[in-house]
Amino acid sequence: MSQQRNVEVKCPHCGRPGTYEVWDSINVDLDPELRAKILNEELFEWKCPHCGETVFAPYGFIYHDMKHKFMLFYDPDEPEGKDKYEPFQMEPVMQFMEGYIARPVYGIWNLKEKIFMLEHGLNEIALERVKYMLRHYIVPDMFQELEMFRFYQIGPDPHMQDNKDYLVFLMKSVKHDHIETFPIGVSLYEDSLTAVKIDPRFQNIGAQCIDEEWVAQKLKGVE
Repeated sequence: MSQQRNVEVKCPHCGRPGTYEVWDSINVDLDPELRAKILNEELFEWKCPHCGETVFAPYGFIYHDMKHKFMLFYDPDEPEGKDKYEPFQMEPVMQFMEGYIARPVYGIWNLKEKIFMLEHGLNEIALERVKYMLRHYIVPDMFQELEMFRFYQIGPDPHMQDNKDYLVFLMKSVKHDHIETFPIGVSLYEDSLTAVKIDPRFQNIGAQCIDEEWVAQKLKGVE
C-alpha cells in the first residue's frame, strides 16, 4: 500500500506555516492516480493556504509497480559524498520478490524515463546503450544542443507512412523551451539488446543506478 504523511512547512513567499502532504511510498497498482501526478509533477506542488502561491517541492519516495515488477528508490538529487553507482544491499528484501527489478533513480526526468522503460518491458541497459551510441557515434552534433533526451514510448511515427513502431524519445534543446519527439528504428535497440546480453560487463548487476553514464563507464572499463 501507499504511505503518506504530513510535513509542516513554511511558505517561501509569505512566510506563514502550512501542511505539505508527502508520500514515503507509492503503489501505483493500488493508487494509479498517483502515477499520473508524478508524470505531470503535480505530486510535488504545494499551494500555500494563506497567500495562494504554488511551490514546487520535490522529495524522495519508493515507487512500486506490482504489475510490471519493479521498485524505484527516487531521490530528486544525486547523492553527495558517495558513489552514485554503489549497489544497494537488498538481498533480504528481494528474495521475497522474485523477478523484480530494483533501482535507485535521481532526478525527475530520469524517474519518468525509468517508469516508461520498465512499463514497456524494455531492457534498460540496452536502451541506455542506444542513447550512448546516439550521443557519441550516430548523431553527436545533435546532442551538443540538447538539454534533455529521454525515452518516452514505443509507437508509430506520425511523420512516417510505414505504420512501423519506433522508439520515441523526448528532447529539449538548450535554445528552445518546447519539447520535441525524436523517433529511431527498433532495430537499433534490438542490436543493442543482443550486445548487452553477451557482454559479461552487463551481467549480475544487482540493485544499482542504471543510466547512460553507468553504461559509458562499463564500456570504457571504469569500475
